[in-house]
Amino acid sequence: MRERADRRRAARTAYRTLLAASEGRLPIDVKAIIKKLNNVQIMSYTQAALALGDSFSRLTQGMPSDSACTLVEEGPAGIRYLVLYNDDAGYGNEGRRRWSLAHELGHILLKHEEDSSGAEIEADCFARHLLCPQPLLERLDALDEDVLCVAFGLSRSAARSALRGMEAARILVDEDMRAGLMELFRPDEGLLRPGQKVACALRRRRKGATRTVREPNL
Repeated sequence: MRERADRRRAARTAYRTLLAASEGRLPIDVKAIIKKLNNVQIMSYTQAALALGDSFSRLTQGMPSDSACTLVEEGPAGIRYLVLYNDDAGYGNEGRRRWSLAHELGHILLKHEEDSSGAEIEADCFARHLLCPQPLLERLDALDEDVLCVAFGLSRSAARSALRGMEAARILVDEDMRAGLMELFRPDEGLLRPGQKVACALRRRRKGATRTVREPNL
C-alpha cells in the first residue's frame, strides 16, 4: 500500500502518456487515450445499466463512486480494467467528467493496487498534469480561470487548483519531458494563445452565463 505520494512519478507518467498517446491538441481527449490501451475499456453508467438490464439509479447506487470508478479483472490473459463514468447531464459538468476519467486512468497506469491517501494524491497529480500540462500552461499569454477552463477543458475548481499550484508543479517537470511536449504541441505556432478560438469561446460563455453552475469538489 502506497501511503506516501510520489508526485514526480505521477507527473512523469502523465507526460509519458501524453507523448505516447496524445494527438497534440487541446483539450486533451482522455477517452481517446483510454481507448488506445489494449487492456482497458471505457463505458458510461448509462451504457453499463443497459448492458446489465438495470436502471441507471439502481446501478449508480451500487457504484463505489458517484463520478467514476474502475473495475479490475484478473484472468489467464492478465489484468483487464473497465473504467465506468457518470454521464448523467445533471451530474457536474464536462470538466469534472474529464478530471474523473483522468484520475481513474492515473490509478491504472500508476499500478495502484489498494486505496490509500497516497494513491489518491498521485492520481490527482496525474490528472492535473495530463489535462493541464505545466509546460503548456506556462506558455499561455493570460492566466485566469476562464482561459484555463476553455483551453484545457477544466472545471473551475480544477482551474483554480492549477493556478494555485503552478510553482509546486513546475519542479515536477523534467527537461526531457518539457522538450517532448513542446515538440508535440508546438505552442509557438499559436495553438495555446487565447486568440480567436479561445476569445470567441469566452465571449459565448460570458454572454450565455445567466444561471449559476454548481462547482464540483475535486
